[in-house]
Amino acid sequence: MRIFTQIITKTLLPTAALVCLVLIACVPFSCRATEESLQLLSGDFTVPKITGFQVVDNTHLRLEVSKPVKVDHAVVVSTKNDESTALSSLAGDDLCQLVFTVPQSLSVGESFLFEGAVFDANGNSLTFSIPFTGFNGAVPRLVFSEVRTKTGTAQVNGATVHRSEFVELYALSGGNLSGLELYAASTGDAMRYLLPPIDVSAGEYIVVHFRQFLTSDKTPVNEGERIDELGDDFSLATATDHCPTARDLWGNNLKRFFGDADIIVLRNTANGEILDAFVYAPSDTVGWNDSYETLATQVCQSGVWQDADGVASCDISSAVKSDLMTTINRTASRRNIAALAEQYEEFERRVASDTSSEESFIAENSAAQWAVGTSKDYTTPGLPNVFN
Repeated sequence: MRIFTQIITKTLLPTAALVCLVLIACVPFSCRATEESLQLLSGDFTVPKITGFQVVDNTHLRLEVSKPVKVDHAVVVSTKNDESTALSSLAGDDLCQLVFTVPQSLSVGESFLFEGAVFDANGNSLTFSIPFTGFNGAVPRLVFSEVRTKTGTAQVNGATVHRSEFVELYALSGGNLSGLELYAASTGDAMRYLLPPIDVSAGEYIVVHFRQFLTSDKTPVNEGERIDELGDDFSLATATDHCPTARDLWGNNLKRFFGDADIIVLRNTANGEILDAFVYAPSDTVGWNDSYETLATQVCQSGVWQDADGVASCDISSAVKSDLMTTINRTASRRNIAALAEQYEEFERRVASDTSSEESFIAENSAAQWAVGTSKDYTTPGLPNVFN
């Protein structure tokens, strides 16, 4: 019995006492201690997020963030030579919108990265790297002229040829294509086509062929030269559907660019402005896919697509009925290209004579201005439309 008592006294009691001391140290015994403990976990721990970015002009960039921030550092890096240039913030700190000054003018069409870091009042930081191209101050006025939404094969002189989806653009004025993109709601960012930074002239047809075809062993189908005609020679490309009198450009998509119902836009990536649109859907379509709604709203707000009454719209009811656009021999052609060219010339003369004018040119563009050809004779990439 004495031995058992000694074990209790020398071993278990000291251990129990130690455990009690640890518990006392860990558990708060006052309301104040509890409040202070909770206060340590309070505050804003969310990281700032980028909500917008814009190339304002040749020497200014605008960054929009979800909460007021301070700038840690910001640079522009040329992807051409990896040279970086430090930027200064015009708008100051503790703002959701920051404007940065670039010391020297950025070359039109050259690729850059806007990199830096910002942090909020609680020390939450955001590091970013945003690709962009040098500001284009001479964006041409382009309109959609012809669209083929299907792809397939055909027999030409006993040989099988592959025909791709294409978009034909008509230049109402000259300028540089830098920063312009073709974008379809159905395929989004994965398939968008960025036009090259080249100069075009008023009256030009520009045809973008989207699809690259592969043989069974995954090598490109050779049907002539798929050469981007970036200069003044329009006879370089010889691939299927090329036009020797128009500018042909070639995409490398391996999947379809358009959906059965779609919203196609020509957009300026520098500021997000939608310059033109083509909207189509089968007649039994009851509404847009939910993923289309954002672009549909933007098109409506831009005014570049109208309903039967000439009111800005992108409702499914205003779309071109595409029931006939089911084969590679059926394209949708704009019927008012010649009229638009005359109207734009008159618009330029009017604006030139009144430098204070803020008038903008809105091209008439609704389902009524489009027609679907019923045979291959109406498919004319690079040439004036039969319906014109």
